[in-house]
Amino acid sequence: MRQTISCATVVFNEERNIRDCLETAKWMDEIIVVDAFSQDRTLEICRQYTTRIYQRPWNGFGEQKNFSIDQATCDWVFILDADERISDELRREIEMILSSQGDGPVGYSLPRRNYYYGKWVKWAGCYPDYQLRLFRRGAGRLDDAEPHNRFVFRNAPLRITFANSITSRRWRQRSGANPSRQCPGPI
Repeated sequence: MRQTISCATVVFNEERNIRDCLETAKWMDEIIVVDAFSQDRTLEICRQYTTRIYQRPWNGFGEQKNFSIDQATCDWVFILDADERISDELRREIEMILSSQGDGPVGYSLPRRNYYYGKWVKWAGCYPDYQLRLFRRGAGRLDDAEPHNRFVFRNAPLRITFANSITSRRWRQRSGANPSRQCPGPI
């Protein structure tokens, strides 16, 4: 029997990114969105993909993502940022894990591809940018380090890495952003 998977994402004014993000996650059993009171069309777009939308004040990435993890009801949780996309290859790998039986790893790290102004940044330590994104519900939580939180396992970690990447389109700017102040590296 196939195990179930929740997609957990946190947003704030992500109308330019969220549709493409959720399109790549709509195959998952549930999508959870935690919104920090967006003032654009973010919620309108999210409602096309899920009813599991929660609004709460922004208290940092770790706290917001942990809240989204707490709302998950499936066997597995996948954390997906609004500017990220799940490739077809990665989806197939995840589906194989969900279909497998037995005691396997409790978490999986994957190499994130960061893009800056439309170009894949594969040097300067930007690739592979390993991120623990898929884990069994209850396996752990994110710490409060900002903005680069880390996953803290409840017990001894057991994880492996994927061969396929998630893509991060960080080159897309928010309105009014100064491009000279944008960092091409992982956020």
